[in-house]
Amino acid sequence: MMHQDLRKHYLGSNTVVFTDSVHRFGTDAVLLAHFASPRLRDKTLELGTGCGIISLIWCRNGKPAQIDALELQDEAVDLVRLAIEENNCNDRLKVIHGDLKQVDQYCQKGSYDLVVMNPPYKKADDGVVTPIVGLAIARHEIKCDLNDICTAAATMLNSGGRFCMCQRPARLTDVLLAMHKAGVEPKRLRFVHQKATAVPNLFLVEGKKGANTGLSIERPLVLETDEGEPTDERIAIYGEYYEQKERNQ
Repeated sequence: MMHQDLRKHYLGSNTVVFTDSVHRFGTDAVLLAHFASPRLRDKTLELGTGCGIISLIWCRNGKPAQIDALELQDEAVDLVRLAIEENNCNDRLKVIHGDLKQVDQYCQKGSYDLVVMNPPYKKADDGVVTPIVGLAIARHEIKCDLNDICTAAATMLNSGGRFCMCQRPARLTDVLLAMHKAGVEPKRLRFVHQKATAVPNLFLVEGKKGANTGLSIERPLVLETDEGEPTDERIAIYGEYYEQKERNQ
């Protein structure tokens, strides 16, 4: 399959990810991969994997041992398959072509320790929708909404399993309600600020299936100093990928 503007990005430790003009990744995906922090023995599922960046960061880090990545769009699936071949990680990472609203047709119910998703941030009718189909699906809730996402995560998680996602602060109430409704109780929340003096522009949240209520608010994650330099924590989260980016500049 031909891709416009196919690019190879080096993540460190001989790990690469491929992107094209539609299926790309940003800081939010890198932060979510770190926030979820899978354990070696976790069986994990990434919903809406896109180019596969979160799953491939985990492969680079050496854990977890088993990752399933579900994706609806043909071109994105092709990018992940290309990365799996390039990284020789087909024994650890499997990409599944399918719709998360029918996830139980491809994956075993209640069998995952960790589910993650970097979801579309906007409701279907929020603002102007780009005519580029792939970008529209990634940005707007055209193919799935928060209730679909949280229901899929709850269906796949075992009892006590974790679901992690990120979203814009304006959707906080929507996210917490959808998680609670699906039986995945929000337990951990962290706001992300570009600078310490700025309002948050992102949040990271973790819920646990079947857990009691009780939400812990973690200290803010600040990405830049007042001078616009990356903070030490951001550099640590990016890890080898940050070092690789610095060398390529």
